[in-house]
Amino acid sequence: MNFYPKILCMLLLLVFLPPIGLIFMYKFSPFNRQTNFMIAVACIGFFIYAQFSSPNSSDLKLFFTGENKKAAYQVTTEEFIEKFNLKSEELARQLQMKIKNPLEVSEKSFRYEFNQNLILSGKIGTDENISEIEIFADPKNQDESFQAIVCIGLIISVFNPELDQDERSEIFNELKMFVDKGTANMNEKTTRGKIQYSVQTDENKKVTFKAVVMK
Repeated sequence: MNFYPKILCMLLLLVFLPPIGLIFMYKFSPFNRQTNFMIAVACIGFFIYAQFSSPNSSDLKLFFTGENKKAAYQVTTEEFIEKFNLKSEELARQLQMKIKNPLEVSEKSFRYEFNQNLILSGKIGTDENISEIEIFADPKNQDESFQAIVCIGLIISVFNPELDQDERSEIFNELKMFVDKGTANMNEKTTRGKIQYSVQTDENKKVTFKAVVMK
């Protein structure tokens, strides 16, 4: 390969396909190590800046971060439903936990009934983003208890997408979700980032789980 076409090819690969460009540079670059390093930093820096500043940059962000980890206090009702349903498909297809129509939505709140014993309710802030999510659960059997636990887990994974499975399990432990709810008026709280999670039980052992965006 001639000298100038080789350089042009290397630069184009570094800008548009950095991993391949780096391999190409390693094998065919005519420059010394210091010059190669400076060229690579400049080209890859331009690549990241151009793609992340693009209006259609979500795919690239997914490539670099593994997920579009938008903070919960920046999520609209539509985005919450989309993310919840996506997580539901990943985690528990057989439970049919997807939020479907009808979904009651007003200016300040929304509500969805998975069944009569599992209800999701949310509040919308002045910025049109979600400020609070509640789950009202009154499970009558083991299957309904498991469904409520999965629903709560899905909410946590949407509100704190940066947490791994062990960290989400820590939230359940701190809220004593796996402890026998024989004691009435249970009231536990824990916080992750800007999200405060809480769980309460009443004298009838009904469970209220809440995720609140703290100001």
